[in-house]
Amino acid sequence: MKKLFTLLAVIGLANVLKAQVADGTAVFNRVEQPAVIAEFNYSPAVVEAVLMDDMKSRGFGKGSVTKGYHKFEGIMFPYLSSDKIDFYFKVSEKNKEKGKSMVSALVSKGGEMFVSSAYDPAIMDSTKAYLMGFTEAFDQKKLDFDIEDQRQVLAKAEKKYENLVGDGESMVTKLKNLESDIEKNKQEQAKQKDLLDKEKQLLETLKSQKK
Repeated sequence: MKKLFTLLAVIGLANVLKAQVADGTAVFNRVEQPAVIAEFNYSPAVVEAVLMDDMKSRGFGKGSVTKGYHKFEGIMFPYLSSDKIDFYFKVSEKNKEKGKSMVSALVSKGGEMFVSSAYDPAIMDSTKAYLMGFTEAFDQKKLDFDIEDQRQVLAKAEKKYENLVGDGESMVTKLKNLESDIEKNKQEQAKQKDLLDKEKQLLETLKSQKK
């Protein structure tokens, strides 16, 4: 039992290291608004893909994009609220750190009146829990991306290999043709040498007849 608790603690620590979430602010439409800020040790591409997949799986579709944020307007999102809400999120690179990202999530009950922890702590806490629940999905999506990247690397390697094999076969053909041409040239050289010797001999014969 002690070993199990230790293992669970290690797993929990690993998840914490991969994700951190807290209250904060985010600039929307040039105004600082209350937001949930989450930091992940995953690339923006991975994080954004997982969040968009989740939105689609919940029936929210692709939403729209406004002021750099994905916006899902007038949705019933029971995990966050029993009322209709507008849910916004933006994924960006964390301080230009490759492979790390930051999510700014904002919740509104209509218009641009965004919820804060002071106004509705339950929604903000639920938003934090929601964002913290994707560690396994991020791992799987990263693996999917890694597999696809490796497929592309493999495809390029295969293409280069095929080109090299083709070049090699072409070179072998050219070499065979060259060897054939060399052999023909040697034969023609020998014939021409015989003709040359005969012509020289004829010249000497003619010269010897001169008085």
